Amino acid sequence: MLEITSPGSLPDNLPPSALGTGRSEIRNRILAPIFKELKLIEAWGTGIQKMQFEISKYPEIKLSMNETGNFFQVQFLNIMYEEAHEEAHEEAHEEAHEEAHEEAHVDLSNLEIKILLILEEKPVNIQELLSECGYSTRTGNFKKSIAALKEAELLEMTIPDKPRSRKQKYRITEKGKKVLIRKE
Repeated sequence: MLEITSPGSLPDNLPPSALGTGRSEIRNRILAPIFKELKLIEAWGTGIQKMQFEISKYPEIKLSMNETGNFFQVQFLNIMYEEAHEEAHEEAHEEAHEEAHEEAHVDLSNLEIKILLILEEKPVNIQELLSECGYSTRTGNFKKSIAALKEAELLEMTIPDKPRSRKQKYRITEKGKKVLIRKE
């Protein structure tokens, strides 16, 4: 496998489904035209299409594109190698799942449990979470609970690279769901 990782996620207005369609979002409106004039780039929005076209000549190679956290990854996978090592990957996944299940034993306060139960239904913004917990403002206890849950990776932000976004919401993680199951 060859993997290319680019720091930074896709722009909010460019969904992964639009990749390869020629649609493009310029991040740096000053440098992009200069790079084009210097012929360092040919055009905007053609790179994924070119990769897809070239890779179609090699049926044993699969192109995979993923947005992982705050990174964008393109992977060129050798299908035969991938199939041969799929079993080893499944075993490693099962071991990681068992480890995560064992890690799920965490001591939580009543407020932290309440927060996770609220987030289990759907992601909510901070005001909705405060209201559901019976608070009108962010108290020290509430702030500590949110910080502890984030640190324990039991909840996460929906837009982690923009923590102060007005669209920011919190959601429960898979680890958080496992902790709730153990608490029941």
